[in-house]
Amino acid sequence: MIKNRLYDILVLPYQAQFAKHQALEGINGLFEMLLKHGHCPSVRVLHKNKSFDLSAWDVLSRVSLIEHSSNVAWIAIEIVRKTSSCDKEINMTMVIAAALAHDIGKLPIFGDPYTFASHPLSSSRFVCQCFFDAHRHWTENVAQIVVNHHRPTENKLCKILQKADRQSREQELLRG
Repeated sequence: MIKNRLYDILVLPYQAQFAKHQALEGINGLFEMLLKHGHCPSVRVLHKNKSFDLSAWDVLSRVSLIEHSSNVAWIAIEIVRKTSSCDKEINMTMVIAAALAHDIGKLPIFGDPYTFASHPLSSSRFVCQCFFDAHRHWTENVAQIVVNHHRPTENKLCKILQKADRQSREQELLRG
């Protein structure tokens, strides 16, 4: 059992739903990975060929990956709670898993420095490995949400993740 305040807030209330999809072991593994390696910056490489606001990059580089991923998960939970058209039991577990995993491909243990195009694929691969024992349909949906989180999409759950990711970055910049 993971003893962590973030886990207690983000995962524990949905433990039965994760178990229903055989995804409890996977969400625990994902959370353990974030606890062990997620204290790295949530942004990694400043690309010389792109125009960045250096002050914004500096602020975001001080936000850890676990902090950013947890913020995204919390915001996504709130979005789902406010969206009456969602099936809260199934969608909530997928959204939480996708939110926690969406940037995990940025971890230094995955090798190559973060690039905008590559981290969703690395993150999606990790989802498939981490949730190997979960229901196949559930895992495939979470992996698709993660791999498409920077792409235009009509997937409602992916749109929730995108909105939560944007709102999290906006909040992180305001906290500066």
